[in-house]
This record gives sequence, C-alpha cells and structure tokens, in this order.
Amino acid sequence: MQLPAGTLISRIGFWYSGWQAMHGPYPYDLELWDVAACERLWTKTGRWAPDALDGPAHCEVNLCGEHLTGSGSM
Repeated sequence: MQLPAGTLISRIGFWYSGWQAMHGPYPYDLELWDVAACERLWTKTGRWAPDALDGPAHCEVNLCGEHLTGSGSM
C-alpha cells in the first residue's frame, strides 16, 4: 500500500510471543523509519503489551491524538 506524504497514522498492530519462557507484560517502543534515508522519523517509548506466555498474541495500539504521520510503502 502506498501512502501519500502527511498521512495520519491512527493505529499500529503487531504480533508477539513469550515462547513459554518470558512472562509479560512486555515493554516495547514504537519507531517509524525512512528506510531510504536511514532516518528515524518518530519514536514512542514506554509502551506495554499484555502477557503472551502460551502463544502468539496480537497487540493493536491506538495512536489517535498522537498526530503521527508517515508516507510511502506500508
């Protein structure tokens, strides 16, 4: 999917797992990179995902109100 410059990012989702070895919750940071320029565009730190000890889990992060934008192939 190609997004035009200045596209508002309202939600990000990702899969993760504890592999029955690590108990959650799990800390994580979000970063958006411009891979062509090798430049980090923005970072959101200090986030937490729920426990996923027994198998993969999907986390969706609502970013409405954060005013984060991106463009290009997603």
